[in-house]
Amino acid sequence: MPQLTHISIRNRILLITLLTFLTIALFVASALFYEIRTQKKDLIDRTQALAQFIGQDAASDLQSGNKEPLQRRLKQVMGHLGIEAVYIFDANGDLFLADPNTFSLSNPYGWMAPRIEFSDDALHLVEPILLKNQVQGSIYLRVSTQALTYRIKKYSILLISYMIIVLAVSILLVLRLHKTISEPINQLVRTMREVPESVAFNVEPIKTEGDEIVDLYSGFNKLLRKLDRRGMQRDLAEKALRESERKYRILVESSPDAIFIEQKDRLIYMNPSGLKLLGFGSEVDILGKDIYSFLSLPKPFPSPTFETKFIRPDTGIMDIDVTLIQITHREEPAIQGIVRDITERKHLREVSERMKRLAAIGELSAHIAHEIRNSIGSLQLNLRNLSDHILTAELRNKVLANMQTGIQRMEETVTAILNFAKPTQPSMKTVPVRMVLESALKATEKELAESNIQVVRDYDDACPDVFLDPNQIHLVLINLVRNSREAMSSGGTMFVKTRLAEAFVEIALTDTGEGIAATNIDRIFDPFFTTKHHGTGLGLAFVARTLEQHGASIFVESSQNAGTKFYIRFPLNQSDHS
Repeated sequence: MPQLTHISIRNRILLITLLTFLTIALFVASALFYEIRTQKKDLIDRTQALAQFIGQDAASDLQSGNKEPLQRRLKQVMGHLGIEAVYIFDANGDLFLADPNTFSLSNPYGWMAPRIEFSDDALHLVEPILLKNQVQGSIYLRVSTQALTYRIKKYSILLISYMIIVLAVSILLVLRLHKTISEPINQLVRTMREVPESVAFNVEPIKTEGDEIVDLYSGFNKLLRKLDRRGMQRDLAEKALRESERKYRILVESSPDAIFIEQKDRLIYMNPSGLKLLGFGSEVDILGKDIYSFLSLPKPFPSPTFETKFIRPDTGIMDIDVTLIQITHREEPAIQGIVRDITERKHLREVSERMKRLAAIGELSAHIAHEIRNSIGSLQLNLRNLSDHILTAELRNKVLANMQTGIQRMEETVTAILNFAKPTQPSMKTVPVRMVLESALKATEKELAESNIQVVRDYDDACPDVFLDPNQIHLVLINLVRNSREAMSSGGTMFVKTRLAEAFVEIALTDTGEGIAATNIDRIFDPFFTTKHHGTGLGLAFVARTLEQHGASIFVESSQNAGTKFYIRFPLNQSDHS
C-alpha cells in the first residue's frame, strides 16, 4: 500500500476502524451462518432419530395391517419436537396411517425416496421403514421450525447488538484518537511550519497523564528552545562577524602599509594606502593585472617574508618588505600581501653599519698595529741575534723557527681580518646537515686525535635537509670545533648532536673543557674579544655574522670548569624543504 503514506493520520485511524468493523461484521456473519447451520443439523438429527424410532414400531404393524397400536403411539409423539404431522406409507407407497387424518400433502418425488427439505415454516423428512433389511414402507414427518427460527432470530439480535456496540465504541475511539493524536500532531505540524519565521514558540499539548504525545510535545519544545538558543547564538555570531569584518576593513583601509589580495596570479584588491604608496591613482589601474610582473615580485615567492625592489611610476626605485599570508577569499585559496616601504629604514641601516664599520676600523687598526708590531719586534730581535752572534746550527734553526712563527701569526691575523672585513654573500642550497658536520669533523680529525679528544655522534634521522651555504657553515663548524679543542687542553669528549624541532633543525656541540667565565659569556661574539694569548678575537664573531646571514641563530651555555655547549638553529622554511 504505497499510497498509505500520503494519507493523513485522521484518515488512517478511520480506515483502520472501518477495516476493524468490517472484520467484526464478517466474523458475526460467519458465526450466524455457523449457528443456523448447526441448529438445522441438530433439528434434522433429532427428527431422523424420531422417524427411525417410529419406523421400528410401525414395521410389524405394516406386516400385520393392524393400525390401532400404531395410532395410539402416534398420538403420544405428536407435538414432541414440534411434530405437526406423521404419515406412514406401505411398501406400495399407499397411505397406511395419517395423523392428523387429513392428508393433503403432495410429493412430486414419491413417498418411498428418502428426502429432507425445509419450507418456510417446517422441516419435511421422509425415511424408509426397514424390517430385517427389507423395506416395509416409509414415514413422513413434518416438524415446525418456529422454535428454530426464534432461536436464530434471538442469536442474530445478540450479534447485531454486539456489532452496534462495537461500532459505537469504534466511533468514540476514533473521536478520542482524533482529539488526542490527530489534533495535537496537526498543531505540531502547523507550529513546525512557522518555526523558520520565528523560533520563539512553546506548544502546549492537551494534558494526558503518561501520554506519548505529551512526551513528543515536551521533546519538540526542547528542540524549539535549542533552535531558539542556536538562532540567538547564530545572530550574535553573525553580528560579531560583521563587527569583526567592519573593524578589519577599517584597519585595512587605514593601514599605512600597502595591503593587497592575489588570487590565481591576479591582483584583485589593494587598499588606498597601497595605491598611494606604490604611486597609482585608482584600483582601475591595477586590478586584474599579473601581480608578479606588475609589482616586480620574484616567482615563485622565495619565502613568506622577503625584501625586494619596486619601481614606482613617478619617483623610481624603492626598497620594500613583503609579507605573504595564505588565506581563503570567496571560498577559493588566495594570498594576502603586506608591503612596507623600507627605503628610509634600509638607508639608515646602511648608514649605521657604515658607522659601525668605521668604528671597527679604528679598533681593527689598533689591533693590527699591536699584532704586527709584536711580530716585527720579534723578527728584529731574531735578525739581530743572527747578525751579532755566531750561532750553532741548533740555535740558528730555533731562531729561524721563531721568525717563521711570527710571520705565520701576521699572516693569520691579516687573513682573519680580511675574512671578517669583507664578508662574501652565501651561496645557498639544500644539503643534509649531517654531511656538513662530517666534513668539518673530518677536517679536524687529526688535531682532535692529537689532543686526545673523543667525538661522540648522535644524529636525528628525522632531520630534513637544510638551506645553507655548505662552505661557509663548514668554516663555522671548524671554528667551533677548534674552540672546543683549545678548551680541552688535557683531552676530553666532544658531543655532536642534531635534532628536529617544530620550527628548526638544531646542531648542538658540547665539550668537557674549562668553560667560559660568567663575566665573559656575553662578549664572546664581539669582534676582537679573546682570552687566548695568541687569539685574534674574530673566530666567534665570524661565526655569529655568518649564521646571521643564513637566518640562523646561535646560543651558548657554559660555566667555569663545567664545559660549554653551543646550539645552532636553522629555521625550517617551507620553500626550502618542499
